Amino acid sequence: MKKLLSLFLAVTTTLLCADVLEVDYSKQKKEAYPDFASALNAAKEGDTIKLLKVDFTIYDNIAIKNRSGITVDGSFNTMCGLKKADTKNWKQVSPGLWKRDIMLNKGVSMRYFMVIDGKQQRMGRYFKAPCRTKYKRVEELQENEWTIIENRGKGDKRYQLYSIFLKLDKSITDISKADIREPRLSKLNGVDISGKCRNIVIKNFICRNFWNDGYNIHKDCRNITFDTICALDCGDDGISAHETCEIKVKNLVAIGCSTGICHIQQVTASHTNCYITESLGKDIYFKAEKSNRLSNTLKNVFVNCNSAGGVCLGTIKKDKLVIDKLVVVLSGEKGSFNFTPAAGAEIKTTNISVRRTEPRNMEEFKKNIFAKFSGTLEKELTRR
Repeated sequence: MKKLLSLFLAVTTTLLCADVLEVDYSKQKKEAYPDFASALNAAKEGDTIKLLKVDFTIYDNIAIKNRSGITVDGSFNTMCGLKKADTKNWKQVSPGLWKRDIMLNKGVSMRYFMVIDGKQQRMGRYFKAPCRTKYKRVEELQENEWTIIENRGKGDKRYQLYSIFLKLDKSITDISKADIREPRLSKLNGVDISGKCRNIVIKNFICRNFWNDGYNIHKDCRNITFDTICALDCGDDGISAHETCEIKVKNLVAIGCSTGICHIQQVTASHTNCYITESLGKDIYFKAEKSNRLSNTLKNVFVNCNSAGGVCLGTIKKDKLVIDKLVVVLSGEKGSFNFTPAAGAEIKTTNISVRRTEPRNMEEFKKNIFAKFSGTLEKELTRR
């Protein structure tokens, strides 16, 4: 009884002392923090960090490591993982042809992309599924196309020197004045949660154009909740958890990522009300491994599937998988549904529909989940 009373008092004290720390990226509100990192540094357990709504894209990310009891409300701001190309890094080698030399690990080079005049250009490349599209030779490049060349022998086991070539209109003589953006490699993920974290809530966010994941969870994280989030045109996964992390996802929209949802190792994850479309590699990928155990729940998940690897629900005998309404619409030539339940795995499935045409309620579901973003998501999609 005394232990319960002590616990009650501790929780009550935490709630009563909780603060809302405001972040104003427009720098207009003097008493607000100028960025997320400074607010997190000042936050204590039980606090909420709230990003004030701004009318521009925020070129930053949310990184949380070894913290507990923090809620982050993005107020439907858009976090972006891009930076403008500049003459410090890019040099014109001939009229219309630009070059940049950069040290990259191979993981980055496979996810690399450019955004030219607001349109993401991947050069037909994607991740998580076999990609047969080879990079073009420099002399084959057309306007607004790029290629990457590995300079073998110039690097070590992890990093190699790469040369990136970009073909632009010959009238462009100053790349910094053109609308050319590239991944900001120091910002891996839109929301990055790692280390030992407990009781974290991330809500009301749009993350776009990060070279890795929209939402990435690593190491020893428990009771991590994502509510009303979107990953748009990210280089790898919309959301991805690893190691022994435990997460809950509600109201997820993943558009144009290599993979919509991907979890590996010993993750426990639940997903409710998710819409995935325009994936390139795989839409959903649960990677079963011999020495680990995955536990996934899918409830009310709609997938518009035309990715190279489709929906891939692999399991091993230790895995748990619960499906309560999964609709997969094979909307193009590439789309596929691969469900390989292993003997001994705990599988419970209700209402799996794999079809070639959209069900009547799919458009209504999409409309309802988009409405949760208060009109911001539609505005972001018009910028693509």
